[in-house]
Amino acid sequence: MHFDDAYIIAEDAIMSTGILEILQKRFPFVFVDEMQDMGQHQYELIEKLFHRNNCDCILQRVGDINQAIYNLGKSDANSIWQQREPTLPLANSHRLSPNISNIVNRLAVNAVDYAVQGNNHSALLRPHILCFNNETIKKVIPFFSRLVHQYYNEEKLPNFGRKPIKAIAWSVNWKEDEASRNDISRLRLEDYFTSFDVNTNSPKIDYKCLKEYLTHHLKDTNTLAPIRKNILNAFIKILRIENIKDNSPNNSMFYTKRKLLNKIKDENEELYAKFKLKLYQWSVGVVKGDIDDVLVNIQSFVPELLEFFECSVNKCQRFITDEDIREVEGIEIIAQSNSYYEDGFEIDITSVHSAKGQTHCATLYLESYYHGYEAKKLKNFFLGGEIDLSKSRQVEASKMMYVGFSRPMDLLCFAVHEDRLNDLRESLGNDWEIINMFSES
Repeated sequence: MHFDDAYIIAEDAIMSTGILEILQKRFPFVFVDEMQDMGQHQYELIEKLFHRNNCDCILQRVGDINQAIYNLGKSDANSIWQQREPTLPLANSHRLSPNISNIVNRLAVNAVDYAVQGNNHSALLRPHILCFNNETIKKVIPFFSRLVHQYYNEEKLPNFGRKPIKAIAWSVNWKEDEASRNDISRLRLEDYFTSFDVNTNSPKIDYKCLKEYLTHHLKDTNTLAPIRKNILNAFIKILRIENIKDNSPNNSMFYTKRKLLNKIKDENEELYAKFKLKLYQWSVGVVKGDIDDVLVNIQSFVPELLEFFECSVNKCQRFITDEDIREVEGIEIIAQSNSYYEDGFEIDITSVHSAKGQTHCATLYLESYYHGYEAKKLKNFFLGGEIDLSKSRQVEASKMMYVGFSRPMDLLCFAVHEDRLNDLRESLGNDWEIINMFSES
């Protein structure tokens, strides 16, 4: 099933039975957070459930139109979310300082109705622009780290140690080939932080080869469970490639992890005990870093498992033998971390999307290429003008930067290449403090 299927089936079931009335009685008060990120189908379902159809429920919707970044390019949150009286504007921010809120408000798609009053008066630093060039791209995050350390020593970061410090970017997907990785004209997060692993924060279930299931897994845990889960997912994919299905009565679907283990347990206890032991041994081997040994061992076990299903290695041969996985400057992906450590504190390296809703002590927003650069798309904004709401790419960029720029309490930094900053320098005024990273001073 796809998500859209689930919505269609659920709505049909609710509207064609007596469930609607039951739900409305069961939930007299309904609170919907992050309302601006609702899709049209989600909005309509909530309306049908808890507002229309003679409903007496109290429906309270909370959100910020200016932070609608999950439906960029798909829909217009301003037209989807139709507000009703009475409304309660929440204009005061205890996170943002006046210096930062001044910048953030100018990025607002609807600055008149949704202006934010920055009430964090303990933060006195102006937002910074860190200007870099091609030779200093990889020095941006270390420079930011030293800047944070300096301001901490000067007692200018009241929330140091209380809130995290993060470097964020819009475009975080890996560059897929050598040509794009060497293309300095289209920056992504990995260009600033070479060991960035896009899979660290969002482990995938479906990888292209067996070895990737062993190298990509949730690493910030003290259990073997994520590794065991990934290995089982690899076996599920092998069965799927070989078109082996669960043909139990009234069923003809591919196996899940649970159904696979139950079938082996019910029909061959000896194989089940052996498989469980091997899952444990393989997981321990991955933790120890013996990826190649574990890979060979799993490869030798695959024919035995397929024999249980009266099948042999056929279509899955390439999947289990391919070792073309992503490597960065000789660093094993298993050892990668999306964090930068210096001077005894940590800087998380992540996406704007994953930082949404968070509060930081200091935030470094790294410009990146997505249908152009933020500083280019919003050149008029940096020159003191307004955002052109008729240009969709400007609106996208303004919302993304609104979210990113509104994370920090104490220090906001924006990293911009000198080629894109040169046209703006004379017009930035006193809103920003510009630091040339490549200058001797």
